[in-house]
Amino acid sequence: MMSYVLGVLLLVSLFINIVLIRKKQTHNQQIKYVEQKLKAIIDQETAERLLLYTDEVNTQSLLIQINRLLNHNQHVIANYHRIERSMRKILSNISHDLKTPLTVILGYIEMLEHDQTLSMEKQKNVMKTIHLKSQEVLDLINRFF
Repeated sequence: MMSYVLGVLLLVSLFINIVLIRKKQTHNQQIKYVEQKLKAIIDQETAERLLLYTDEVNTQSLLIQINRLLNHNQHVIANYHRIERSMRKILSNISHDLKTPLTVILGYIEMLEHDQTLSMEKQKNVMKTIHLKSQEVLDLINRFF
């Protein structure tokens, strides 16, 4: 009778060990899947989320938090790209707004350099225009920065 009970206990113990080993293997496979999936999401810069069917409450909670972090990361990336586009547009506008009066200034300076027939009155008017346009450039720079 004792050997029968010992045999049953041994079989039960063996069964429990097999179940625990199998559970550990499954858990290790799940961890490996999460690791590989996160690596792929980062390397390929995708908007995917982690999906894993498990009855492990702690693993479920961890996956929820990882997916929240992935969502946050997507929002940060989208915000970064929006700001970057906005900055490029601002720089383009600044460049355009500065080039226009500078081109006028350069045109009038060239006229003063090359046209020796300009009257003193005309030269004064050109110098006033150059001064006004220079002031406009300075005002633009002060406004932008």
